[in-house]
Amino acid sequence: MRFWIAVWAVVLILLGGPAHAEDNALQSERVVDHKEIEKWVKDYKEWRRWAETHGNRPKWTSLTYRPAKRPERPAPPSWLKTECASPNVFIDFTSEACELLREYDDDLSTIMTKAKTQVAQVKQEKQDHSSFLKYVHFDGLWTVAQFDTKYRTQQPFGILGMHVAIPMPGYKRLQIIIPPGAMVFTYPYGRERKWAPGATFGGGLKLFEFDPRIVSSRAALHLNFVRAIIPIEENIKTQISMVGGSVTFGN
Repeated sequence: MRFWIAVWAVVLILLGGPAHAEDNALQSERVVDHKEIEKWVKDYKEWRRWAETHGNRPKWTSLTYRPAKRPERPAPPSWLKTECASPNVFIDFTSEACELLREYDDDLSTIMTKAKTQVAQVKQEKQDHSSFLKYVHFDGLWTVAQFDTKYRTQQPFGILGMHVAIPMPGYKRLQIIIPPGAMVFTYPYGRERKWAPGATFGGGLKLFEFDPRIVSSRAALHLNFVRAIIPIEENIKTQISMVGGSVTFGN
């Protein structure tokens, strides 16, 4: 019995040896230049960014104001096409190079169309993530409305606050505060001023959008007309008509 086990072991070694040797020889022959492929990927990405920005339009020089020389599309390494066509890619990081190689034969208009599609998808994703944020208002520096003469001389102010407002159906600029917002108020009390949290409810008007420098998304400025509920004393609350601005982000 041991004799036949030994015979089968020898047979398996003899049959498997050439295959393993062949695989090792194949792997030794498949030499990938890491630096060459990294350089091509970097150069091709730079060229693609230039093509996506300028397209068929000429780029003018700043001094002579003449058309600048258009950069040429970097040629891929000669062995890359064979490497990407193999059943098993030899190294993982060539997968990015293979993706770029598949679009290498595309014309400039096709590349620009793909770039616009990708930009639109990213923009849509940002809008989806910021869909609720654009309804959140950050309030500040609210004052008593002119028509509320009862409290105008007392000069209560809304310092900082927050509320959520949704557009009215059919009127995107007109908004309703739902639910009531929250704000910190200051009001005169004798010879001093007191601070108290309060609630706001009412509506607002979207004035315009602008590009702030602190965030990447667009912002909007709103003008709000509300009734503010301020707890003057314990178990005593007063309602005041106020007007003030707010800012939203993610528009």
